[in-house]
Amino acid sequence: MRAREGDRAAFEELVRRHADRVYAVVLRFGAPAGEAEEIVQETFVRAWRAIGSFKGESQFFTWLRDQRDQAAHDPPGHSAGAGRGRRHAAGGGR
Repeated sequence: MRAREGDRAAFEELVRRHADRVYAVVLRFGAPAGEAEEIVQETFVRAWRAIGSFKGESQFFTWLRDQRDQAAHDPPGHSAGAGRGRRHAAGGGR
Protein backbone atom coordinates (compact mmCIF):
# COMPACT_ATOMS: atom_id res chain seq x y z
CA MET A 1 0.00 0.00 0.00
CA ARG A 2 1.52 3.28 -1.12
CA ALA A 3 -0.05 5.26 1.74
CA ARG A 4 1.84 3.13 4.24
CA GLU A 5 5.07 4.26 2.56
CA GLY A 6 4.17 7.92 3.14
CA ASP A 7 2.48 8.66 -0.20
CA ARG A 8 0.12 11.52 0.68
CA ALA A 9 -1.82 11.30 -2.59
CA ALA A 10 -2.55 7.63 -1.91
CA PHE A 11 -3.68 8.44 1.63
CA GLU A 12 -5.90 11.27 0.34
CA GLU A 13 -7.53 8.73 -1.97
CA LEU A 14 -8.24 6.51 1.06
CA VAL A 15 -9.81 9.51 2.82
CA ARG A 16 -12.01 10.22 -0.21
CA ARG A 17 -12.99 6.57 -0.41
CA HIS A 18 -13.86 6.09 3.27
CA ALA A 19 -14.76 9.46 4.86
CA ASP A 20 -18.49 9.35 4.02
CA ARG A 21 -18.81 5.84 5.42
CA VAL A 22 -16.97 6.76 8.64
CA TYR A 23 -19.20 9.84 8.99
CA ALA A 24 -22.37 7.76 8.52
CA VAL A 25 -21.27 5.28 11.18
CA VAL A 26 -20.48 8.05 13.66
CA LEU A 27 -23.89 9.63 13.05
CA ARG A 28 -25.54 6.25 13.53
CA PHE A 29 -23.97 6.02 16.98
CA GLY A 30 -25.62 9.29 17.96
CA ALA A 31 -23.05 12.03 17.49
CA PRO A 32 -24.44 15.39 16.34
CA ALA A 33 -23.34 16.43 12.84
CA GLY A 34 -20.68 18.91 14.00
CA GLU A 35 -19.13 16.46 16.42
CA ALA A 36 -19.30 13.70 13.80
CA GLU A 37 -17.26 15.87 11.44
CA GLU A 38 -14.64 16.40 14.16
CA ILE A 39 -14.50 12.68 14.86
CA VAL A 40 -14.03 11.90 11.15
CA GLN A 41 -11.24 14.46 10.88
CA GLU A 42 -9.53 13.12 14.01
CA THR A 43 -9.97 9.56 12.71
CA PHE A 44 -7.96 10.34 9.60
CA VAL A 45 -5.33 12.34 11.51
CA ARG A 46 -4.83 9.27 13.71
CA ALA A 47 -4.85 7.00 10.67
CA TRP A 48 -2.13 9.05 8.95
CA ARG A 49 0.03 8.95 12.08
CA ALA A 50 -0.51 5.22 12.54
CA ILE A 51 -0.58 4.11 8.90
CA GLY A 52 2.64 2.17 9.40
CA SER A 53 0.80 -0.17 11.77
CA PHE A 54 -1.64 -1.21 9.05
CA LYS A 55 -0.37 -4.62 7.99
CA GLY A 56 -2.95 -5.40 5.33
CA GLU A 57 -4.22 -8.43 7.23
CA SER A 58 -7.71 -6.91 7.26
CA GLN A 59 -9.62 -4.47 5.10
CA PHE A 60 -8.46 -0.87 5.53
CA PHE A 61 -11.93 0.15 6.77
CA THR A 62 -11.75 -2.51 9.50
CA TRP A 63 -8.40 -1.13 10.70
CA LEU A 64 -9.80 2.39 10.40
CA ARG A 65 -12.57 1.43 12.84
CA ASP A 66 -10.02 1.31 15.66
CA GLN A 67 -8.81 4.79 14.76
CA ARG A 68 -12.42 6.00 14.69
CA ASP A 69 -13.22 4.45 18.06
CA GLN A 70 -10.22 6.13 19.67
CA ALA A 71 -11.09 9.47 18.07
CA ALA A 72 -14.67 9.19 19.34
CA HIS A 73 -13.58 8.53 22.90
CA ASP A 74 -10.73 11.03 23.23
CA PRO A 75 -11.07 14.80 23.47
CA PRO A 76 -10.23 16.76 20.29
CA GLY A 77 -6.51 17.14 19.72
CA HIS A 78 -5.48 14.17 21.87
CA SER A 79 -4.31 11.85 19.13
CA ALA A 80 -1.93 10.08 21.48
CA GLY A 81 -4.88 8.55 23.30
CA ALA A 82 -4.51 10.41 26.59
CA GLY A 83 -7.76 11.02 28.40
CA ARG A 84 -11.34 10.14 27.65
CA GLY A 85 -13.89 12.80 26.98
CA ARG A 86 -16.18 12.34 24.00
CA ARG A 87 -19.83 12.00 24.90
CA HIS A 88 -20.65 9.73 21.98
CA ALA A 89 -18.96 6.46 21.24
CA ALA A 90 -18.53 5.48 17.63
CA GLY A 91 -18.36 1.77 17.74
CA GLY A 92 -19.60 0.90 21.16
CA GLY A 93 -18.45 -2.52 22.25
CA ARG A 94 -17.12 -3.50 18.80
